[in-house]
Amino acid sequence: MRVHHLSCGTFCPRPARLLAGKGGWLEPTKLIAHCLLIEAGDRLVLVDTGLGTPEAENPHLVPLATRIAIAPRPAMAETAIRQIEALGLDPAEVTHVIPTHLDFDHAGGLFDFPQAEVHVHATELATALAPPIAERLRYMPVQWAHGPKWVEHSSWGEDWFGFEGVRPIEGIDPEIVLIPLLGHSRGHCGVAVKEDRG
Repeated sequence: MRVHHLSCGTFCPRPARLLAGKGGWLEPTKLIAHCLLIEAGDRLVLVDTGLGTPEAENPHLVPLATRIAIAPRPAMAETAIRQIEALGLDPAEVTHVIPTHLDFDHAGGLFDFPQAEVHVHATELATALAPPIAERLRYMPVQWAHGPKWVEHSSWGEDWFGFEGVRPIEGIDPEIVLIPLLGHSRGHCGVAVKEDRG
């Protein structure tokens, strides 16, 4: 198993002093959308997608309030699909996408992988498809308007290193597990990947 770390979106919110602990109160800082590309046997697995080609082609797809708050800087070269191509891999071999949650900066690239199964916590999917008023700004339904192949997961599973409800994702690799970490969003999950170093 081989893991590639990708930066699939840049954001320049202010103030740097508060968000990064250095810089000025009026200066922007730089944050990235960190994604993983996992080569698991004959398939590719993408953990989070960052911003996708639709946002890179039209940054105004991102709601105005979000653009003001976190200042995304979509770039085609930073999309997961273009970075996979740059690695000499075929994006069509991405058979599974595991968004940790469906905030716009984690799910923007779903559009770019229509052939993939999208593994998501059932509560996260239900919330994203019908968000309460207070949570509507975090989700962008246009990102899944193409009709992804959703695979819903619930919280049940095994205890693992003090985490409850951990489960391997069937059909992928037993060394990739989903860890419910509800809180940041209603169905937020972590993903653990076992490789040679641990």
